[in-house]
Amino acid sequence: MAKYTLYKQTNPEWKDVKMGKSNCSLGRFGCTTCSICMISSKFGAHLPPPVAAGKYVYTIDGLLDWSASDFSPLKFVARVRGYDEKRLKEWLKDSNNTAIINVKNRWIPFHWVAADRFSIIGLNGFDPIDGMPLRLKRKYEILGFALFSRRDN
Repeated sequence: MAKYTLYKQTNPEWKDVKMGKSNCSLGRFGCTTCSICMISSKFGAHLPPPVAAGKYVYTIDGLLDWSASDFSPLKFVARVRGYDEKRLKEWLKDSNNTAIINVKNRWIPFHWVAADRFSIIGLNGFDPIDGMPLRLKRKYEILGFALFSRRDN
């Protein structure tokens, strides 16, 4: 397993930080931002969520503008709706690739988590709600994913 810096979106140090020019805080709506910060750390970038919240581009409603944001050291490749396990497995086999996963469960209708890898028990990742490792399909229904690769230097 790669080394990750695990971030909790409700960390008291940054839970009230606003994302971009929106009125949305990291504590309530920062799962995407925290997940991207976690997967960036796989490549040695330790970008804390409050710094990313000022760097990434968001709509006034707090949604991430995927195409306008600079995710260095990552390059945004694609946003995939629906769960294509074969495509995601192939993508994550390359050590220069990574992803965040769009999920839901009965308590959380829309959420993002950081992907790590597939193991014999399924897809593993990290949840920014509690900053802990998880087996995704045990806790969530997978709705889609966003693919990133290491940006060429």
